[in-house]
Amino acid sequence: MNLNLYIGEALDMVNSLENRCECWFLDGHGPKANPEMWRADLMMAVGKKTQPGGTCSTFTVARDVVSNLITAGFTIIKWPGIGGKKSVLRGEY
Repeated sequence: MNLNLYIGEALDMVNSLENRCECWFLDGHGPKANPEMWRADLMMAVGKKTQPGGTCSTFTVARDVVSNLITAGFTIIKWPGIGGKKSVLRGEY
């Protein structure tokens, strides 16, 4: 398994991937602090670059984030949070 770190505009980085990903950790602060990270076109691109059965996780549970991930093809489950968070999200594609 490899961990790759891409630095740049998120949509450009996702679109530049040659292969589909198995797992995403989406950590761009919440949508109030960083709305560009959670926009619909970016979440759709993440979905398209995810292997069937692939997963995503994030600390944010904002309604718009859940909606965009579902639209992108993920099934979303809220899990008990850690580090002071009430809950976190896990998605499966």
